[in-house]
Formats: sequence, structure tokens, C-alpha cells
Amino acid sequence: MLTSKLDGLKTLEDFYESIVFQQTENNPGYCDQHNGIRKCIKNSLSYKELGTHQGATAAAALLANPTPKEIHLVDHNLEKFNPNKHLFEDWCKNNNVKLKLYECDSRDIKCTGIVDTLLIDSRHVRSHMEQELYVHAKDVKKYIIFHDTTAKPELWAGVNNFCNEINPWVIHERNQVNVGYTIIKNTSS
Repeated sequence: MLTSKLDGLKTLEDFYESIVFQQTENNPGYCDQHNGIRKCIKNSLSYKELGTHQGATAAAALLANPTPKEIHLVDHNLEKFNPNKHLFEDWCKNNNVKLKLYECDSRDIKCTGIVDTLLIDSRHVRSHMEQELYVHAKDVKKYIIFHDTTAKPELWAGVNNFCNEINPWVIHERNQVNVGYTIIKNTSS
């Protein structure tokens, strides 16, 4: 995860423009997963992410068209998110979006719940990601997006193994540009 300098921003749109510019300036394709998120959000009313960091992917989800009606952000430590948390709270309030924040381990059952789309972008360790899948996948109705599946081949192997072992999940999209992302789809919905 890249950390950007995000001081003095006034709107969520400014936040998003600044963070994407900083993350892609010398790293083209790093934010390609945002396109995957937007594709999935078109068919989703609710979105959850594990590994919010500063909030780039959360902003991508909120600024998608259409906007989800509910967003859940999970991170073991929200200290990098908190300086700009007010931008997310204001945007959600003004756009009638329910925002829920969880400062806990992403495998904790207190952050589980039914959602349409889930992003997993937390520890980038296969065993951790697989534990997250077993805790959360049963509650995801449509899509699960994984970041860094090219940079971390063990993550790709874990996703592929999950889809081969557990129905109804199938590989929906794999992007191998830069660090890459993978989307799996729940075929039972």
C-alpha cells in the first residue's frame, strides 16, 4: 500500500483526485482496481472493504455511478484514514449513504454482515486472505475483489484455489497490470 500526502483537502472529490495522482504518478496502473470496483458497484447497493488504509478505494466506491447506499470500511488501525474521515462522513451524509467504520482485525466476526461487493486489500498474506474469505464470503451476494494478485502470486493462487474448491465462486476478471487485481463472482445470485 502506498501512502500519500493528503493535507488541507476540502471535498471527497479533491481527496480522490489527489490520492490517485500521487499513487499513479510514478506507478501507472496501480489504481486499476478502482475500475474493477466501479464495474462491480454498478450492480451493488452495498460495499465493504477490508484494508481501508487512507481511503482511496473507499472514495472510488463512493464516487462511482450509481453510488452504493451502504459502505463498510474495515482496518485494524484507522489512523491513516482518520485525518480525512470528515470528508467521507460529509459526503455520505449529503448523499444519503450509510457509512460504517470498523477498527478491528478483518477476520473478526463483528465486522461481518451481508453486502453485495467486498474488496480484500489488507495484509497481502495468503493465509490471512484465506481466513478473511472463510469469514466473509458467505455474506457476499455478488463480487469479491482482491488487490495485488499479480505482485503477490500467492494471493492469486489462494483466490484460484478458493474458486476451485468452493462453489458458487468463479473467476470473473483478472487484471495483471502493475500489482494486479482479481474479481470473483457469486454465481448463485
